[in-house]
Amino acid sequence: MTSQVYIESIIRPIFHALRAELGDNLIFMDDNARPHRGRTVQEVLEQGDITRLDWPANSPNMNPIENMWEFVSRAIRKRMNPPQNAEELTAAAIEEWNNIPQETINHLIVSMHRRVNISKITPNVDNEMGQDLIKELKSELRGNFEDLIIALMTEPIEFQAKQLHKAISGLGTDESTIVEILSVYDNENVVKIANEYEGLYQTSLEADIKGDTSGTLKRLLVSLSTESPGATARSDTVDKDAAFQDAQALLQAGELLFAGTDESTFNQVMCQRNRPQLRLVFEEYEKLVGHPIETAIENEFSGTIKDALLQLIECQGIERAT
Repeated sequence: MTSQVYIESIIRPIFHALRAELGDNLIFMDDNARPHRGRTVQEVLEQGDITRLDWPANSPNMNPIENMWEFVSRAIRKRMNPPQNAEELTAAAIEEWNNIPQETINHLIVSMHRRVNISKITPNVDNEMGQDLIKELKSELRGNFEDLIIALMTEPIEFQAKQLHKAISGLGTDESTIVEILSVYDNENVVKIANEYEGLYQTSLEADIKGDTSGTLKRLLVSLSTESPGATARSDTVDKDAAFQDAQALLQAGELLFAGTDESTFNQVMCQRNRPQLRLVFEEYEKLVGHPIETAIENEFSGTIKDALLQLIECQGIERAT
């Protein structure tokens, strides 16, 4: 990115919105990228009378964009046919930027220890144009970058509640997003998300899931959206003996069952075990049968419930040997 592109694509559109809302309270946190610190960039910032921090934003907790570019950089390096010139590199960077998974953005938001300075401003305060700051930014930004900036201005629990509502109320249910959000949080935060959801939309998360899904998928998503009754449900404890017993139960309920699949057993284990415990269950299952749990899911289930279970397994962060 050249200095001129940086000015036209980032500084002018974004600072226009931020200045309208914050006025003299706007503080800009720069980084060490050479094009971002060029003479023309400095002149534009000085003309706008923008206050800047006098140190570069090297901390990943305070500079989320560096995390995004690191993701893009790794993706480009892994390509079978790496870019050979500037034109190919530009095309690859744009493609990989647009392919940044929502999960990556979600994890970045949750991991940030502090909000950027602007997030301290109440987003519902109208500016002189009669538009709140978030609406102003949404009109200027597009794609994943828009999602990231808007998400950073929203508290994580509220953001996840809104993402769930979007997944449920949109055209068709986005089961992948629902599973992704609910399977990575512990019970305490699932309850907080559900309470936030009800406060925002005057209906319970459980009721909306029940109204928009059916059958086995409904039972799975409802189990994920409510506090699990298991004694170790989504805590941090692990029990190797219990993991072996669960692996045997899954085997008996699926691949060794004479006819059909005992879906309730899969539901119980998948929804009432914490992430470390589930990873241990899957390891024990693979030791028993010689193939990963995903193979059993592929063979025993079909349709949206199969996709949801595979997504749930993927969200446990299991690393497979390649």
